[in-house]
Amino acid sequence: MMLKPFFRKIARGPGLGIGHAAAAAIAVILTISAGDARAQTVPPSLAPSPSPVATPAFAAPVAADRGLDIHPAAARASLPDLAFSDGAGRPLHLSDYRGKVVVLNLWATWCGPCVKEMPALESLAAQTAGGAIAVLTLSQDRGGEAPVRAFYERAGLTHLPILLDPQMKTGRALGLRGLPTTLVIDALGREAARHEGMLDWDSPAVLALLTALADEAGDSLPL
Repeated sequence: MMLKPFFRKIARGPGLGIGHAAAAAIAVILTISAGDARAQTVPPSLAPSPSPVATPAFAAPVAADRGLDIHPAAARASLPDLAFSDGAGRPLHLSDYRGKVVVLNLWATWCGPCVKEMPALESLAAQTAGGAIAVLTLSQDRGGEAPVRAFYERAGLTHLPILLDPQMKTGRALGLRGLPTTLVIDALGREAARHEGMLDWDSPAVLALLTALADEAGDSLPL
């Protein structure tokens, strides 16, 4: 974060002495530091793994927490048939889940906000298992399966699938701006919502939206 222009603006402000400027600058730094600390606080068992390599521009952690907005059917765009693999290396495609509402979460073990929302995604997956909603957590870790499986075991995740995209092709295809990013995809493979940052995925409000989207599928799918 660049603070020099802010310092210059303070120093040039009318009637503001050096002492006041310094105090204001220190207050800004303390505020930023406190905000960052709050955003990255996670339980010890869910601590993010260090990134073994430099991350691409789109993969900066996003800590925003806004509500989930479902687009009207007429405003939904079709998505490409995204390709990825499971923990055993078997190839999978987004089209394999056609007919279900898909909650596609792109995340990484080194991303603090991603790690922090995993329990909510695990809970959502447990509540919707075997039904019309599929919760997919697609790792963008370049280390592949090993760090993801280690994290799952450490965090006690049993309802979320291990899905891998170590070359981050999915993130680039979707134009991601940061992690975590979650897409809600309707039964016809169209983007119904995109949420950047953390969300309480197992809240009654979110579950109601997803259930309504799944109910809509009965009227949308071709016979």
